[in-house]
Amino acid sequence: MRRARWLVAAVLLVTAGCDPCWGTATCEVSPRVSYAGKVIDFQSGRGVAGVAVTFRRTGGAPVAADSLEAVTDGEGRFQLRVAAEGAGDVVGELTVRPPAPLAPYTVPGVRLAQTSVAGGAGVLPTFVTQPYVDYVAELLYRRSGGPLAYSNVTFARTAGARLVRGDTVSTGAGPDGWFYLEQPVVGADTVVGDLTVRYFDLPRPLVVRGVRLPVRYTDRLPSLDRSFRLGTALDYTAEFRYRGTRGPVVNAQVEFRRTGGLALTQPTFTGRTDLNGQLVLVLTPAGEAAGEVVGDVTVRPPAPAAPFVIRGVRVRSYDSDELPFLGVLGVGYQAVAAGELLFRGDRSPLGDAEVVFERTGGLAAEPARFATRSLADGRFGVTLATDGEGEVVGDLLVRVPSAAEPTRLPNVRLRARGDDSVRFLGRFGVGAQVLYVGQLAQRATGAPAAGWAVTFRRTGGIALVRDTVTATAVEWGGFEIAPATRAAGEVEGVLTARPPSGGASVTLGSVRLRTAADDSVRLAGRWNVGPSLLYVGELVRTDGTPVEGARVEFRRTGGIATAESVVTERSNAVGRFRLAPTPLAAGEVVGDLHVFPPAPLRDTVIANVRLPTFESDEVRLRDVWRLPVPR
Repeated sequence: MRRARWLVAAVLLVTAGCDPCWGTATCEVSPRVSYAGKVIDFQSGRGVAGVAVTFRRTGGAPVAADSLEAVTDGEGRFQLRVAAEGAGDVVGELTVRPPAPLAPYTVPGVRLAQTSVAGGAGVLPTFVTQPYVDYVAELLYRRSGGPLAYSNVTFARTAGARLVRGDTVSTGAGPDGWFYLEQPVVGADTVVGDLTVRYFDLPRPLVVRGVRLPVRYTDRLPSLDRSFRLGTALDYTAEFRYRGTRGPVVNAQVEFRRTGGLALTQPTFTGRTDLNGQLVLVLTPAGEAAGEVVGDVTVRPPAPAAPFVIRGVRVRSYDSDELPFLGVLGVGYQAVAAGELLFRGDRSPLGDAEVVFERTGGLAAEPARFATRSLADGRFGVTLATDGEGEVVGDLLVRVPSAAEPTRLPNVRLRARGDDSVRFLGRFGVGAQVLYVGQLAQRATGAPAAGWAVTFRRTGGIALVRDTVTATAVEWGGFEIAPATRAAGEVEGVLTARPPSGGASVTLGSVRLRTAADDSVRLAGRWNVGPSLLYVGELVRTDGTPVEGARVEFRRTGGIATAESVVTERSNAVGRFRLAPTPLAAGEVVGDLHVFPPAPLRDTVIANVRLPTFESDEVRLRDVWRLPVPR
């Protein structure tokens, strides 16, 4: 018994002697951060000298210096000390820089506590000169729950820190299905890769993708990191929501019925959705083949909602023990469409406009009035829930920020279907625009003047984005006059036209164009272009009386080409006749005028008559010719 008391007293004495306050009147000192640590070689366990250790404060209590540095001694030991300037822990990152060729690494989230005890110090974990992975896992067969004993295991890195001895590591599982992976790494990121397990009694390898191996910085004893339940799996979490409203389908009976793909132990599965509209779809494959199973899902929500069938649901097999998410499956019918708003005046996207769809007919829809705003590119969406397939009819009301009243676009039609497809509703113009067409015809023939370039140049009225616009006449002679504008009212301008040959421009005239808040096209006018030979001649007797009924022939002898070599006319009661051959180019045509007057007047030839072309619709008098009266 005495010996026992002596041992107790000795232990207390030794313990007291280790206390930094032993034998002192006071133990408290100014608050400070004081920590001791050690850096070792992981393989040998020996301390490593000359390792630079830096702690950089990133948060927590303030200290006298935000960066602390130390170098390990011959045994790999180091100390970090700094005076504290506030209460609480100090948070930061610790960087370890071992001698070359080993790379430095940084440990984030290091938390250091303060002490006010004289001689007191904290102890950091034992760091290693090179980070490493030591991963312990257990392999279990999904169907039986037993271990996959003596399996061949391969880990192939796909991302994260680099494995020093190569990106592929192979090992084997023991009789209990446990395996161990150990290898030094370069970098501090988690190692990510695919795990392939080959078991003698399975028809194919089992692959688990995205396995994460944590990187270790400190010396530690390995422990179990994860248990894998492997084998072909088809279990998924599915979520069901009503189309249109996007609300969860709560307390609905869900039946999956296989229609193709992988065989199942049971062809049907039945479950019930929770308050979030979710349930776990438990499908048990009949074998270990990889692939997908296809089936129809019947959803029976609580009354009064009708049952709904989702056909052709495809479920892909996997090997891991995680429960993946199949997706959100829509239930019911909806009318979903996307439209686009343009400002008519300049055809620019109409962004940030209030858009309202008001149902006026067709299928009943919820909501009957749907409101949204257009995006910066002018696009907007409409989503309505319906009770079946068909058409919802309504009006679009569009209000731009500067407008007092909205623009109503009537008779907009949305198609409702039992799927999640989005259809294009159309492009809708809002506001006023200048939208006119004109028409050009050849003066000489009346045929369309295709290919002419027509330019509108503003001379007054409302402002335009560009004061000059040009369009080319199409095959029927039509051309567009649609200058961009952000204003409403009237614009004045001058039209000029240039022929396809690139000749001189001609002035068509002035026009006044008004904006309109619709998409109708208005006619600005019709104009004739090209060279004209619209002349008349006049025949009189020497006494000045008109010669009526004379046959007149203009026979071309030179100059520009005309469509006719001979033009025949007859003088009228005032002695006038048309002298209008059809020019095929601009210039001058030369010919002889053969006059065959009624008796007793003699036939007469007027030689070398010259007819120059001109660019107008006027009728010009070429000359008055006097016919002699026989004696």
